[in-house]
Amino acid sequence: MSECIEDTIIALSTPCGSSLRAILRISGPKSFQCLDNIFTQRPPSYHKVSTNASNNLSTEATNYLSKAETFTSTNGYIFSKKEHIHIPVTIYIMKSPRSYTMDDILEIHTIGSTPIIDMILAEILACPNPETERKGIIRLAEPGEFTKRAFLNGRIDLTQAEAVMKLIRSKSDNEVMAGISLLKGEISTIVNSIKEQLLALCSLIEASIDFSDQDIELVSHDEIEKRLVLVLNKISHIIAEKTKGEELNNQGINVLFFGQPNVGKSSLLNCMGPDIKTIVSDIPHTTRDSVKRRIKIDNRWFHFFDTPGIESIINHTDETENNITYKSYAKSEECIEMADIVIFVIDGSEEFNHIGVDLLQMLKDKRKIMIINKTDLPPKVTKDDLSNDYGDFTIINTSTINHTGIDILKKELLNIALCNPIDNTGSTTIVNTRQRIALGNAIDFLNYAIESAKLNESIEFIALDIRNALETLGEIVGNVVTDDILDKVFSDFCIGK
Repeated sequence: MSECIEDTIIALSTPCGSSLRAILRISGPKSFQCLDNIFTQRPPSYHKVSTNASNNLSTEATNYLSKAETFTSTNGYIFSKKEHIHIPVTIYIMKSPRSYTMDDILEIHTIGSTPIIDMILAEILACPNPETERKGIIRLAEPGEFTKRAFLNGRIDLTQAEAVMKLIRSKSDNEVMAGISLLKGEISTIVNSIKEQLLALCSLIEASIDFSDQDIELVSHDEIEKRLVLVLNKISHIIAEKTKGEELNNQGINVLFFGQPNVGKSSLLNCMGPDIKTIVSDIPHTTRDSVKRRIKIDNRWFHFFDTPGIESIINHTDETENNITYKSYAKSEECIEMADIVIFVIDGSEEFNHIGVDLLQMLKDKRKIMIINKTDLPPKVTKDDLSNDYGDFTIINTSTINHTGIDILKKELLNIALCNPIDNTGSTTIVNTRQRIALGNAIDFLNYAIESAKLNESIEFIALDIRNALETLGEIVGNVVTDDILDKVFSDFCIGK
């Protein structure tokens, strides 16, 4: 990036194309100068549309916005000299240092029309620029430059800047919540805590070096090793949690289809999404292993599992572990354990017998929905029959032949997910690739230091390795930063963010 922090930058912050509203964002020392001479609160009829209109406007509007209070808004018009029209706008004012970038920020909210946006941009970019030097010009922002300025000015650290990118790219509620957690500084807090421990240890070691000629040992090699191992374990835990957190975010909410053979579990799974196709048959035990499908319902990810049908708990107590039916039963038990929601499916054209009761007992501690399937056939069991004895959860009638009840099932899944939050948002510490590489490098330096401590080597070498570890940890939050790191972090941002 070739930008200068003294420049005033402007960009469209909303997606390109026609829309009801569009937002143009300006940040920098000349933000107010850009608008003061082209903005007016007066209605268009107040000004005579002539070659002198801009002069009348300039006199009437001089420094109005710059004199306004911060965190206020005002309605008015931007005058386009070239087109001789007044464009209705609302200006939102955020003055330095109480803004996102810590510079003056003005946001122009106007009609989402591409020609109108181009007119406003042309007027602002036509604002006089210095002729003898490059610094302080008014120009279009580069990708991610607003967030980059927030980082450079100390508003946020580098991990929080990356969290902004995560939020922009979020495609589900879970990903949004994970991004918000990172934006609050979760990683920064942990990394800074580790750095403080290393700094305290390094200070003791370097003080020992100063007193080495007097045979004063402020910290022993054994103590150094113990303290470094504790830090090493914390960093290793962060990397391990990263993998766990990614699995949780990719997985979504785990939903298990559970029930006896041939009640229509696989057919129901096929109905949940257009791209889900599982082999179904009238023959019992068609499904032998768990089938997994991931679909999105109203911006929330669900991970569906279809398991082998189970005939009875008692029937499998004497099965050998090599028996395929026994293995299917064990697999179903495993899926029940990891499921967030269980969809218990019964055949509405058959009596609800003791086997169904036994299976239902396996789910007593789970969030569940009961499905009475095959309602296109003559009924042998109804919702009223079951509500008296099993009325503590939702019962839904479905038919995969007529595709009835499927939308109701989806709404109920969303209702459970929203009203009874399930902790699978990746609330553990989730680091990105850049951060993980830096943590890995820190681990390498700490391992060198631990090995030196074990061998009772000179503490100067230990101190050097700890300093190197501190430097790599500083890269994570931005205490140590290079142009290459900044370019990598902000290159994928949208313009206007």
